[in-house]
Amino acid sequence: MAYEDVKDKVLGIVSELSDEMNYQALINKSSELIEYLNKNPSDKDYAYLIINVCANDVDDVRLKLFFYSILLQMPICLAKDNFALEQSVDILLKTPDISVEEKYVYFYEISYRLFVTPVLQTDDNKLLLWKLYNSIVKEYHDAIWSKEKFPYISIDKRNNDFYIVITDQILGEEHGPTKSALDRCRALIANNNNVLLINTGEMCFYDISVLFYGFVFANHVDELDNMESINYKGVSIPFCQIGKGIMDIPKLRDYLHIIYDYAPNMVIDIGGNTLLGNLCNYFIPTLAVTLGPDNLVRTTEKWQTLGRKITDKDRTMLQRIGYPEDKVIEMIMTFECKEQSIVLSKADLGMKEEDFEIAIVGGRLDDEVGPEFLEMIRKVAGSVSNVRFNFCGIFSKYEKLIGEDPVCSGICRFLGMQSDMMAVLDNIDLYVNPIRLGGGTSAQEAMLKGVPVVTCKTGDVYANCHDDFAVDDYDEMVQVIERYVNDADYYKSQSKKAHELGELEHDTIGEFNRIIEECHKRDDDNYFLNI
Repeated sequence: MAYEDVKDKVLGIVSELSDEMNYQALINKSSELIEYLNKNPSDKDYAYLIINVCANDVDDVRLKLFFYSILLQMPICLAKDNFALEQSVDILLKTPDISVEEKYVYFYEISYRLFVTPVLQTDDNKLLLWKLYNSIVKEYHDAIWSKEKFPYISIDKRNNDFYIVITDQILGEEHGPTKSALDRCRALIANNNNVLLINTGEMCFYDISVLFYGFVFANHVDELDNMESINYKGVSIPFCQIGKGIMDIPKLRDYLHIIYDYAPNMVIDIGGNTLLGNLCNYFIPTLAVTLGPDNLVRTTEKWQTLGRKITDKDRTMLQRIGYPEDKVIEMIMTFECKEQSIVLSKADLGMKEEDFEIAIVGGRLDDEVGPEFLEMIRKVAGSVSNVRFNFCGIFSKYEKLIGEDPVCSGICRFLGMQSDMMAVLDNIDLYVNPIRLGGGTSAQEAMLKGVPVVTCKTGDVYANCHDDFAVDDYDEMVQVIERYVNDADYYKSQSKKAHELGELEHDTIGEFNRIIEECHKRDDDNYFLNI
């Protein structure tokens, strides 16, 4: 198909379906076309130009954003450059006709693409998204405060032993952010504090739809709507789930009233990106708790935690965005693993006793397992005979990517979602991490079991495991895997290091209460005169 024909076909589809506001049909049709453009070698070089020209040829800013969302995900386009993110943020910052609710959805969708796409994870892109988020929070603030102001609550008027913890998603204990929220609540209660955990549910964009290729819907547990507490590790945590989807301005104002009347000592925002938490920060000090040690949190809140030492690169980012360095609190990134409740044998998992078992664990493996990682597996298959790779988690593309691969299919198996990952890890010899941002919780579980980790020098896993378990690239990863298989003394030494590091990163109660004390030391009423 010639270049002009493809371009005309795309614009024809867009014109016809956008007139009917049939966004889902448009996305489905575009999906068919994108698959064609990515697969057909003769047209791959045109794909970037076609979609970019389409973006330039339409006047509707939402359609422009749609085409840029395609560019954010097309491999050929990402290989050329990633200007689509810059263009998208520029539109969102400069277009008053796009509602603040829509901007918030776009922020989350673009942030997710950055999270799962290493090539997009540049400092400039991170800064752009931080600027966008700051502008969204300010727009909400101005709309709410224009009707009614919430004066700052000074230290002497707060309830010193009461903390409100806010998160945007509560699922099961297998879900890292859920565990982070519950663990922080448990830590506060262990230190004789009263706690209320609030789930805003604002990541579930069922009420506001935007035209975004590859739109991601977050999960939501409706059964929690009427629950008043959550029992976790022997502790009853007061709880309320207040919504499903983005709260409108009147509803946000209502909940701000409630929190204002409670006058907690502090608000703790898990992840640092809830609207409610960032708006509370205008009248009560709020702490953004990072969900991963690798990056600064894009937040407006008074403090944020960083799960590693701050670097000059971080300082440059903070200066560019205008976030004070002394509001960043370094911490040990801790993980409270789900307690093991069952015992599994190798036979239970379809494994052989003589094989060396490797685990790859994640909830986004469709996005995280790419061609380079599969090539690494093929190289291992060519050099070691008794290795097996076990994929655990969500991996809908497993059969397509691995099951149909003549080499990978012979040494891989898919174990799916596991209710007790600690039981699975009893049968695992090595944890291998693809290049990604996430994976910190499952890597921590592996280390607690004395299972060594192999990771490239990026993302949460590297920030937790450090250089003892890191490699420069996938080629070195192949060599290190071979060494683990063949060098028993090396394996034993690394296993001991892994277990010791896992134990160090397991004390959430002690470390989080240290963070709270550090916040109190840095608490300063004058801070709020400048926000």
